[in-house]
Amino acid sequence: MGPMAAAPPTRRCPCRPWPRACLLAKGGAAGLHCLADRESGGALAVKLESGNGAFVPAAVLAALGQLGWLPEASLDSLRAFASPTLLNYRRLEVGRAYPIFELPT
Repeated sequence: MGPMAAAPPTRRCPCRPWPRACLLAKGGAAGLHCLADRESGGALAVKLESGNGAFVPAAVLAALGQLGWLPEASLDSLRAFASPTLLNYRRLEVGRAYPIFELPT
């Protein structure tokens, strides 16, 4: 198997001892982020139509929470990225952005 070949999903992820370290992620240009869960074999691609990369972490965290790919403790520790601050032209905080989508089941 070459270095870029995907590892087959297993019941017990070989990348322990880090909790849920089997999530592989790669960011791209213009609001694109791809993830794979080696434990379940699932994959996710997030693409924001606006191309604004500032909101990608919020969308990815929302998706990971809905998929159950991250334990609640990990989601809590990343909560600061879940709702980015909106700034006006004077760099003053004017609000926060929140993801409002639901993944199909």
